[in-house]
Amino acid sequence: MRRRPCTSFSALLGLLSTLVVGLVAAAPPASAEEVLERPASGVWAVEGRGWGHGRGMSQWGAQGAASLGVSAEQIVSTYYPGTTRGVLPAAAIRVLLSGDEGRDTEVVAAAGLTATDLTTGASAVLPAGPTRWRVVVDAAGLHLQSRTGSGWTPYALGGATTLPGPVRFGGRELIRVAFADGTSRDYRGTVRAVRASATALQTVVVLPLEDYLLGVVPRESSASWHPAALQAQAIAARSYSANKRARVGGRGTYDICDTTSCQVFGGSASYTAAGTRTSLEPASTTAAVRATAGVVRTSGGVPVFAEFSSSNGGWSTKGDFSYLRAARDDWDGVLEPSVHAWKAVLRASDLEKRFPAVGRLLRVRVTARDGNGTWGGRVKTVVLEGVTAAGAPTRVTTTGAGVYGARSWPGASDGLRSSWWRLVPTSAPAPAPSASTTPTVPQVASALVTSSPAPLLVRPPARPSGTLTATFRNTGTTSWPAAALQLVRNAPPGHPADPLVAPPTGTRVASLGTGSAVEPGETVTVSLALDASLVPTGTHDRSYRLRLGSGAAFGDTVSWKVSVRAALPGMRR
Repeated sequence: MRRRPCTSFSALLGLLSTLVVGLVAAAPPASAEEVLERPASGVWAVEGRGWGHGRGMSQWGAQGAASLGVSAEQIVSTYYPGTTRGVLPAAAIRVLLSGDEGRDTEVVAAAGLTATDLTTGASAVLPAGPTRWRVVVDAAGLHLQSRTGSGWTPYALGGATTLPGPVRFGGRELIRVAFADGTSRDYRGTVRAVRASATALQTVVVLPLEDYLLGVVPRESSASWHPAALQAQAIAARSYSANKRARVGGRGTYDICDTTSCQVFGGSASYTAAGTRTSLEPASTTAAVRATAGVVRTSGGVPVFAEFSSSNGGWSTKGDFSYLRAARDDWDGVLEPSVHAWKAVLRASDLEKRFPAVGRLLRVRVTARDGNGTWGGRVKTVVLEGVTAAGAPTRVTTTGAGVYGARSWPGASDGLRSSWWRLVPTSAPAPAPSASTTPTVPQVASALVTSSPAPLLVRPPARPSGTLTATFRNTGTTSWPAAALQLVRNAPPGHPADPLVAPPTGTRVASLGTGSAVEPGETVTVSLALDASLVPTGTHDRSYRLRLGSGAAFGDTVSWKVSVRAALPGMRR
């Protein structure tokens, strides 16, 4: 994994252009238990430190150090203590494009584009005329096809239309890969279509490691940062990549992915569905890569697993290797604004959704922290206590990261950023439900249990229709008549009808427990029919809540990002 917090050190006063740093050993884990009762509002305010896992280099710490005149070599040698400088020879790396949908590998036609079957060696310079080329897969093998106008035509490579593959597109400095949503990207090197199964392909870019980093460093750091911080990022990213590549050892179909699960890789340029081009290789980050060409940190002669993250909040956390230590970091927090410290919101319903076995959450017990920094450091162990709909007590044990994942940023704009947090009730605790206590006022409330992915809609004459589906639990004290249940859009009063919802508007109850009403503790699945005929192309943000009849909307919000794109020539329903 790559992102978020790191190692550490304590900065001492020194010359204006330097910062002297010494490692401070981590304290023993904190053992005092914290008990947070569920507030009456069901919402806790949250205070936190850092963004991410806390291992390796703090990116904001590197920027803080660079602002004080610290060099890139000093930064990486401090964040990866005990490592030495090394220089790698030039070599390629294989990168999986996770954003491709797996049905085909499609590229934009260009002069000089070649296609090669890497098993048979059959190769050709692809002719002019077609606008796109693609490789598709079936049980027999791979098939190269060209598109002219609206249709796809088989193309024989070496006299064969069925190929064992992988099939490689090359012959140009940049290969433009087309994606299902109409966008496309330029990639250096070559692009491979690799058979993953009888029905799925992998799209893999193969390029020199140095060229790969041109598409990584600007995705992992701000191009406006100090040169030393960008150079430190280049060294860390190069070390991480070389370590991953060495561990794979040429096995499998790729060495590294292009997401935050590895390192974010964007390629050289991106294009919207309308063709607008955006360069993804700023001059500042390219200069940082070139200035550090081949430089890595090594341990035992091997490039290190140089994890890094946005911010460690002032303390790194221990990793799996001796050079990933837990220690204080006085560079992190030098600059503001950063994610050194943050505030967030956590709802009891967020935890109920992530941990359904808890039922109705009554309290959160923080039972262990790592002992490093404010509040006793990062949360290690959490116990969630609740009650089932029948009144039986529940107990679920998780981690600080588990709670962080229940409402994380940027998925939630006010979400948590790391496992280093503390909860602050926003109101008095809610009384625990009792068999002998009957609420005097019926409560209408809901908790979102799950929601479907948003469909990709294509304007007529293709696939303009789709469905949004969500499941809610009745967490209140009154039943919901199914006939009166609606999903209504979060919008100001008087807002026009949602053009994305297919007429007649309204909610279809897709699944109900028993009877004609949703009783307290029961769940219901509801759906909305969509029609993209009357909306423009692009991404449409939609959020909805439940409502009974003409009453007020209540309970949790369910949100989707619905993509609508134009039909390509020849597309039909």
